[in-house]
Amino acid sequence: MARAGRRGADAESLPGVKLFVASTGWPYKPSHSPAAPLLLFAGGPSQVSNVAPYLSTGHVCRRHAELVKKVAKPEHDDVFIIDLSKIGTPEELQAEMKNPGKVVKMLVKWFIKFNCTNATCLTHGEDAGLVAALLESLDSSKISRILLSGAASVSRKVVEKLTKSIDIEICETTEAFAKAWRGPHQDPGYFEPTLEDLYFMSVDFTLDPRSKQLVQKAKNITSVVMMPISDIKLPREMAVTQPKVGQKS
Repeated sequence: MARAGRRGADAESLPGVKLFVASTGWPYKPSHSPAAPLLLFAGGPSQVSNVAPYLSTGHVCRRHAELVKKVAKPEHDDVFIIDLSKIGTPEELQAEMKNPGKVVKMLVKWFIKFNCTNATCLTHGEDAGLVAALLESLDSSKISRILLSGAASVSRKVVEKLTKSIDIEICETTEAFAKAWRGPHQDPGYFEPTLEDLYFMSVDFTLDPRSKQLVQKAKNITSVVMMPISDIKLPREMAVTQPKVGQKS
């Protein structure tokens, strides 16, 4: 029993895919099977040489906040940010596009847990190659459409592979992403959400001790994501004390 417990603890501590959800209207409510969600991959192969122009700095959610503002439906929308940074470096993920291995297997297992259907995947540049490798091993009902930017950096072979198995639409601007996701006809009363209108959740998958079912556990991290860099306090041992004028350092 003790050994089994240790195995469970070790499994929980292993690096893996991390899920965040950016929402408008109200915070994300955990779902057993998200239907037709919008997915973004973060930390993928495109980070090597062709970083998406719509990314900013800071926490992974903050980096995608401007894109979420442009794309999300203002009344309510959930945008799922799938962070791959813990399962491999961008270079390692790049290698997996040609020779799928442990990373792709880990992604497939994660998508089984996530249990989405008919997802739209917003991807940039070389990240499309990783999605193509993933689709070869994934149930076809999981992802049904790809919105692709940075198409010039994607090999023709990858584009052809994707086109044969899934609907793909080239979107080179955030406005094009928005039209593809929300529809071409904009509501006359549409207003773009502000940063203050966004909610951010960190989501983990845990085994419910009573039902023995895998459930999502969400934590609101909005205040952490939106915290200005100047407000982040360093630990005392890392803080640098500036000497007063006339005082020897």
